[in-house]
Amino acid sequence: MGRHSSDDSDSSRERKRHKKDKKEKKEKKEKHKHKKHKHSSKDKDKDKERERLLKEAKKFLKQKLKSGAPEAAVAAAAAAALPPEPPYEGQIEPIDSDSYFTKNSEFAAWLKESKGRFFSEQSTEENRAMFEDFVVAWNGRRLPARYYKGEVGAGAARTSHQWGIKAAAGLAASGAVGMAAALDEDLDMKEQARAQAVAERQKHKREAKEWLEDQVPRLAGKDKQLEEKRARRELSRSKDEDAEFVPRGMDVMGVGEDSFAAAKARQASRQAQRGRHQAARQAEVQARLAAAQAAEAEKMAQFKALLGAGPIQIAKRQ
Repeated sequence: MGRHSSDDSDSSRERKRHKKDKKEKKEKKEKHKHKKHKHSSKDKDKDKERERLLKEAKKFLKQKLKSGAPEAAVAAAAAAALPPEPPYEGQIEPIDSDSYFTKNSEFAAWLKESKGRFFSEQSTEENRAMFEDFVVAWNGRRLPARYYKGEVGAGAARTSHQWGIKAAAGLAASGAVGMAAALDEDLDMKEQARAQAVAERQKHKREAKEWLEDQVPRLAGKDKQLEEKRARRELSRSKDEDAEFVPRGMDVMGVGEDSFAAAKARQASRQAQRGRHQAARQAEVQARLAAAQAAEAEKMAQFKALLGAGPIQIAKRQ
């Protein structure tokens, strides 16, 4: 009888424990569900708040645009009105003051969006000083993700000047970028031609100077002075010719009828002509040098013959 009573007691305790575990699991599940619902509600609230702020920002920008506010002021107002973006979580490459040129496009975009200023309308000192703030913002991950992903290109506005172009907002970006690209390409070609012309002038000047130093010291006395003057005269004349050289058909806005290849061909022709003149001058100098050496050799031969004839007899005075 006592044994049956003990078994019943154990079974009762087991049922109670099982019921208790089941109840705890249910409570835990309910708690987790409530917590999840709470987080979901918070996320929804955040999304709603962001949506509301975006609507207000759009409304505010429309009012600014209607009132005729400058583009830079509108951009700065937009940056202030929009809710802050979450910090960029990807890898970044830290920058410093030496990155002023490599991060110039991003810096110009940041100036316009965050400060309402334009890069080309500030002095170098002002840009350098503000670049330090940009470095801090970059390294502190305070910029939008597109800056770190390389999505901020060279098309960022660098001046408030509008070039007299008025277009719809959707076409303004593509049109401005297209025009900027065309201008950059034309100016690059002009700059390349100018740089090449300068390099050719410097090369010719260097070669002429080397030739002058190589040839003139071999002469002596009056011949050296005359040849040095003539060589310097030729060098000055060649510099004047080079200074007047400007590739035809090139203007501020791009190339004209003549192509860049034609300009290079004309320049090559001038160089060939200068080379022929230089060779002729060098041959003339060599001929003069040979004549001077022959005359010197003849004088030495006469002097040696005089010495070989014996002591020189000087007649006494009467």
